[in-house]
Amino acid sequence: MVVKKFKNVFISEVEPKAGDTMICIHVSNFNYGKTCVVTEAQIKYDIPLDRKNWKVVVPETKEPMQIFIEVKTDYTDPDTGNITIDCYTDDDDNSDTARVVAEVTIDGEVIRGTNPTITEADFQDPLVIEAIEEVKEEQKAIKQAVIDLVLERIKEDVRVGDMTAIDELLMFCPAKNLKGYLPED
Repeated sequence: MVVKKFKNVFISEVEPKAGDTMICIHVSNFNYGKTCVVTEAQIKYDIPLDRKNWKVVVPETKEPMQIFIEVKTDYTDPDTGNITIDCYTDDDDNSDTARVVAEVTIDGEVIRGTNPTITEADFQDPLVIEAIEEVKEEQKAIKQAVIDLVLERIKEDVRVGDMTAIDELLMFCPAKNLKGYLPED
């Protein structure tokens, strides 16, 4: 069962039963944020319930909670190459509840967003966890392509006998890594 936080309650896509409390989650619906109780008659006579705009309120759970309706990873900072993870708590792309939860660097480092509304729970959302892992893999592939280009350049520099740029590059490597590259003699 996927549980999401909406306002100050937990909601789910479970099939409503008589006695269940439901809450309207659609911003443009005039009932937004209001609750109602499912009646015996609605279930007994199969009266259709508006499942798109109304969701069942459920007790708090220890399951990973889905806070966001949508998570997008569609922006790459042209200066840093960091990929942002944008999260939406409703289905409105222009919503003021949208926030950048994190950025992932080309080295796979996750940088927490600066919006003060970001909480640790945001990082437990299954959609955010999945997005971070996907972006890390994407960044790993991008870094490998950069490494491949650098290796080609190193080969060319060695071929012409110019070690200046290679020496400069190696100065940024920790001594431990440089020693680890050498044969054990």
